[in-house]
Amino acid sequence: MRLIIAIYFLLLLPLCLFAGTFDDGLAAHKSGDFKKAAELFRKVAEKGEAKAQVCLGVMYAMGRGVTQDYVQAHMWLSLASSGGDAGAGEKRDRIAVKMTPAQIEEAHRLAKEKTAEIEKQKATKGTSSVETNEITLPGGIKMKFARIPAGTFQMGNVSDAKPLHSVTISKAFLMGIFEVTQEQYQSITGVNPSVFVATETRFGSGYPDTRRQPVEDVSWFSAIRFCNTLSMNQSLKPCYKNQNNSTTIADRDTVSCDWNAAGYRLPTEAEWEYACRANTTTDYYWGDDSSEAVMKQYAWYRKNANGDIWTVPHAAKGGTQPVGTKLPNQFGLYDMSGNACEWCWDWEDLYPSNAVTDPRGSLDLAGLANIVPGGSSRVVRGGDYDSGEKSCRSADRFSSNPMGRYVGFRLVKFP
Repeated sequence: MRLIIAIYFLLLLPLCLFAGTFDDGLAAHKSGDFKKAAELFRKVAEKGEAKAQVCLGVMYAMGRGVTQDYVQAHMWLSLASSGGDAGAGEKRDRIAVKMTPAQIEEAHRLAKEKTAEIEKQKATKGTSSVETNEITLPGGIKMKFARIPAGTFQMGNVSDAKPLHSVTISKAFLMGIFEVTQEQYQSITGVNPSVFVATETRFGSGYPDTRRQPVEDVSWFSAIRFCNTLSMNQSLKPCYKNQNNSTTIADRDTVSCDWNAAGYRLPTEAEWEYACRANTTTDYYWGDDSSEAVMKQYAWYRKNANGDIWTVPHAAKGGTQPVGTKLPNQFGLYDMSGNACEWCWDWEDLYPSNAVTDPRGSLDLAGLANIVPGGSSRVVRGGDYDSGEKSCRSADRFSSNPMGRYVGFRLVKFP
């Protein structure tokens, strides 16, 4: 029997020989220190390496270096199978025939928890080198920005945000790490128009302190006015003017943007999706997984922020939530999916089929954005606390009348 186990493990070892990752573990195994080998394999397996997960799963199945535990074996092999290891699923299924239904259910539960832990570690590690910038608003309130590098990406998708097309963002820009919060908005404008304040009870809401929640009852014009006011507060040239060449914008004005100005502005739709994707090509900036276990790690949406329909685990209160309390994307941006949906600069319009550089929405013959609009609605992105999984995708598009409300925003500017 021992000979059979030894042969089985030796057949498995080639799966673990990649990029020298397991050198110490393999050395420990060859020396007969199976406990140490299992510990070393575990360290790599918990970082998401599928082949390490196979090794650890088999060790649990055999009781080599660890106490024999079919639940743990099933869990690690399930993770490896989800991670793309072709043989892990077959090994897991062989173990499953020895398990009770309750044990299999427990293994599935543990696999979901471990997946969430691994995704959290990856997100935290990925943002460690993000370059940030911080400004101070009246009252000493801080606003932080991340530097988003220039680059080219595939915008849209092949299903309902067609056509998928190449977009180049030619200049690096700064983007708010968080959605504009209620305290930030009030410090600049003197008012807080938000629905989700302490006295609101819809969706099970009503936090006693909502200063760090996103402002979310803002029209497109109000967001434009905020940008200009903040720019002047920071001694920067405002980006926006109306038809009278004034930086004082009224509702229903015709607004143009000076793209060479140093002030704060709304992102274009292309800038928003580029920053949201953060070098990913998947449905979400964390991958293609829309399961509750994973979604709830990254987004405040209807399953954890709408008190009328949420599932466990969920927020303490419904509605919008304090910014930055979920995992960020690889550019260090929080809440790009869910919490509050966000205004963009562009009028809603059809995508081009050709490759484009720095698209800024509909243009008139003089090349000034928004003088002759291509539609009646401005683009809104990101989904919110009441959105389903589909609306939280990186490419998902929707829009609203610029006088509409129940929308938040975040800022961008050129360095």
